[in-house]
Amino acid sequence: MRSYLIQINGVANPLEVKIEGKNLQRVRDMKELKSGGWFYDGELMRLYIQTPRYSIRKGLEISVKMGGEVSKVAELNSALSDLGEKVSFLKDYSPTLSALALGYLRKLEEVYEKGNKLLSAGDFAGVEGTLKEGKEVSKNLSEALWRMKESEERDRLLMQMLGISLQTFNQGLKFGFSLSIPDSISLKSARVSVEDIEEGWNIVGKREYVFKGKGNPIKGEFEAKWTGKYFPLGGSIGSIIAELEFAPERKLEVREKWPMDCSYIQAFRLFGVYDNTNNQGLERAYPPEEWIGKGIPSQIQAVEEKRSNWQVPKFDVASGSAPVYTDLLGHFGRVNNGVAYAFTYVYSPKEIDAQILLGSDDGCVLWVNGQKVHAYLSPRIARPDEDKVPIHLKKGWNEIVLKIGQVGGDWGFYMRILGKDGKPISGLLNWYEPM
Repeated sequence: MRSYLIQINGVANPLEVKIEGKNLQRVRDMKELKSGGWFYDGELMRLYIQTPRYSIRKGLEISVKMGGEVSKVAELNSALSDLGEKVSFLKDYSPTLSALALGYLRKLEEVYEKGNKLLSAGDFAGVEGTLKEGKEVSKNLSEALWRMKESEERDRLLMQMLGISLQTFNQGLKFGFSLSIPDSISLKSARVSVEDIEEGWNIVGKREYVFKGKGNPIKGEFEAKWTGKYFPLGGSIGSIIAELEFAPERKLEVREKWPMDCSYIQAFRLFGVYDNTNNQGLERAYPPEEWIGKGIPSQIQAVEEKRSNWQVPKFDVASGSAPVYTDLLGHFGRVNNGVAYAFTYVYSPKEIDAQILLGSDDGCVLWVNGQKVHAYLSPRIARPDEDKVPIHLKKGWNEIVLKIGQVGGDWGFYMRILGKDGKPISGLLNWYEPM
């Protein structure tokens, strides 16, 4: 004979549990289950049953009587989750809160913990009462925040407490936004604009949206165009600013950066094709290697040079910019057993440590400012970011040369520059030649 612990998921508000027709005692803590009974975790909607000792041969008959609706449990659970998000958000900003606001935060945290315990115990009326208490504490905390000195931190905290949401959608050179205001809040006016435009960028069409009264959600879209001579490799286009005015006279302002993840290098002078019989070309020096660190001669054979074309990076919301592939077959035609060189130049406004992320088809050799920094000599398929090479950029123009081998099939590469932290570096520019 032995006792069994049974776990049932997705249970809503159990009222009674029977085994072989006999009622089991409900316990208020998992630790009490050792002696038998049942425990309900309302937050996880999970029922635990510790059976008495049985000698099971044909199985046990277990019945669970439930009351209420699944939707009610889900509704209360969702409301508590929203409250928990507020607590978590506020705790991150706790060093900036006033003593009064910090006191309300502690009360809110206590209400959240109390509500979860009541939900686990199946006390729905108690949970609803706790949520009302949390609403009152949130209101008092919001009032305390309004009395604080205006700052970006204060305004972000107030947006969280008031349930105001500013969502942004970065898709290539378009930046959309959706501003949601709860119906319970009286909004006098709202203005969403794009400002602090970085050099080289222009805004096409509307630069601001102005809304009066209610309109939930408030939506709009901005579009940018690159007009600079050199190609950007990171940074931002500008800032999206949302200014909200409430009645009575209370104002909030929130800023969001408009990022531009153009970290893929796309401006190349391409030279080739040179012999790569038996995949030996990557280890053999051809004329372009004489130019590395010295500059490309003004007089070269025109038939040997091609130039790649810059593409506007294609973005998706989930992952930033899509990888940009430089297709050497598109420039040189169908080639087997060949080698080509790609010369490019990157301007950095300051001296900085960075990294080049590479993927090549087939092998490759990389030089930065005349120094060989990486080599992969075997055939492979090009995959973005397969090789990560630490580099050092000097202030001004930096020469980067990639040698790419071809055995057969596809031929090309991915190349981009990121900071040591894995993020695009603001201020980097790319061009075919140093200026």
